[in-house]
This record gives sequence, structure tokens and C-alpha cells, in this order.
Amino acid sequence: MPLLRNVAALALSAALLTGSAAAASPAEVFPDRCTYPGFIDVEVGSWYADAARVCCEVGLMQGTGQAFSPDQMLTAGEVAAIAARMNEAITGEAIFLADSTYPWYTSYVRYLEDLGITVPDPEKQATRQEFVALLSAVVPDDMLSPINTVTTLPDTQDQDVLRFYNAGILSGVDSKGTFAPDKTLTRAECAAMVARVAREELRMRFTLSAEYTLYVGQEGDFVPFYTNSTLDPAEESALLIEHFLTEMSDLTGWNLDASEIFVGKGGVTISWADTSALFAGPPEPQKPGFHVYDSTQLAFSVLDSVQRTVQCAFSPENPDSLNVWFCAADGSALKLDNLGVTLPLDQPYSHTLLENLLSQ
Repeated sequence: MPLLRNVAALALSAALLTGSAAAASPAEVFPDRCTYPGFIDVEVGSWYADAARVCCEVGLMQGTGQAFSPDQMLTAGEVAAIAARMNEAITGEAIFLADSTYPWYTSYVRYLEDLGITVPDPEKQATRQEFVALLSAVVPDDMLSPINTVTTLPDTQDQDVLRFYNAGILSGVDSKGTFAPDKTLTRAECAAMVARVAREELRMRFTLSAEYTLYVGQEGDFVPFYTNSTLDPAEESALLIEHFLTEMSDLTGWNLDASEIFVGKGGVTISWADTSALFAGPPEPQKPGFHVYDSTQLAFSVLDSVQRTVQCAFSPENPDSLNVWFCAADGSALKLDNLGVTLPLDQPYSHTLLENLLSQ
């Protein structure tokens, strides 16, 4: 028996309802419709318990008999059913059920395809990318008000994915916000995301952690070490540099106290505190792997390492284009008495500059 469709009537219904539905809140669009039965495999207090309950109450997901099967991998057909039910609630465009001789997902797949939405093989396990693509096709922008500021992700720049991150629907699989587009997802993971679409109070505010490289050594011979930070390099640049100094100090044992850090159009200026290793020398005993043999090696190691780390963090495409200046705690020229040199205030630091001063 063919599927029952009335495309013209549905299109008219959508046109009439679009204005009011788009202006409605998620809670109004997805009101409670069902009584939560209390699934036998959803433990009270589990991380997905509220999500499973919400998804059931609003009619976007159903159980598998008396169970919810939270660890079962979601199929593309199941995602299609969720997306179709969402669109029906948002637009009023009814889903007409196919004859039972068809596979259970046929009505939902055909419903979405009539809207011009491509659905993957319904019987395959859905990927996270396919999940977002299907939901993004039916959830309008005004139901995904941004509460986070995510402009880039480690493994995708997909605008639909970013939209869901900024709305607090997704947060990634790690602290850096990795999306893992090809990874499959469980029914519990799906429920958590779907529930956040339906209930704004469940959405997540977060700041992603970015990975940075600490370059330790001297020009031409740096060893990379890695650190993470949630600081915004555009808004909290001085604090981020302070974080680099702290992390590098903990790593090497060199005291890298700064009295002031200034970030401006001319570059970065770091004023070294009197307690820094440039004046106080290396720790006793020195840390294995970071031993320096004299004041010259220490000065080159400290200044080259800090300069390169800052340059690569703030100007990764062209590190050498970022000027880094070093001065004394009071803003005057940096005098390295143990080396008998003074770094001029009218030139940014470079390894060659210090070499030339030492050769004079």
C-alpha cells in the first residue's frame, strides 16, 4: 500500500504555522505529552536519567519495551524518527504513518525526504555528524539561542555543529571540545542532546580548553611540551601569558615571575620581577632535563623559550611577526649584570640581539 501524503496541504500548514512556532519557546513547542513510565534500566541519579525522562515525556524518544537501552547504539532510522517528530512539533506538519508492511522507519524517512532532507541508510549506526545534520535541518535558529562562544573546534568547522555547541546542546567528547564526527552515539548520549533542545534549562554553559605548546630550549633547538587553558587569548591575553610562565616554571624549575605583562598592537612586553631566574639564577638543585651550566645558557634558555612560546600562541601562522619585548620590573631597560649586558628598549628581543650584545 503506498504511503499517504498530501504535500500541498502540508506545505500550506507549514506556511501558516511557521511564524507562531518560530516565535515559541522550546518548552511551548515541546510540551509534555506522555507519562514517564520509569524504565527498568534507567537508574535514579544516573547522568542520563533526566534526559531519558524528558525525551519520553515530550514524545521525541520512546523506550524499547520496559527498558530505555541507554548503551544501545543509535541507528540513522532512530535519528530520522526524532528529527521528524521535532519538525512535526515545530511546524505542525503531520507525519502520516505508512502501512505496517513497510519497515518501521519508512514514515519518518519519507517525511524528511519530502522536506528535501537526505537521510543516511536507516539501518546503519548513526554518526555524531549525521545526528547533528538531521536535527539541524529541522530546528530553527531562534530555538538555538547562543549561550556559549565557540568559534573553532579541533576537528571540524561545520557551522551546524558550531550552532549546537553555542546553544549548549553539545560540548564535545573532551575538554578541548573535540566533536568526533565519525563516532557513533548511544541512546543515552542522544537523549541528553535531544532533551537540551526541548528544555533550555538543561543546556550547558562552558568554556573550551585550548591546547598550547611550550617551547623550551634555545633558538633552533626547542623541545615542545603541551599545556591546556580555558582562557580566551583575545580577551585574557595577559593572563594566558602568565599561565604559560607558570607552567614553564613548574616544568623547568626556573623562576619566571613577571611583575607586569602588557599586550598591545606593538606586541608583547614582559617585565621581569627581581625574583626571576634571570637575576636569582637557576634552582638548587636543578631539575633533571633542564640543567643549565652558566648564566649565559640560562639567559638564552629563559628568553628564547618565553619568546617562542608567546609568538607561536598568539601568531601561529607567522610567529616571527610578533614582537616580544623584555624589560625590568619598573619598565626600564633589562640589565643582566651577571652577563654585563643591557637589552635596549628600542628593539624587540631576539636571540641574535643578545648574541651581538655579548660579543661587544
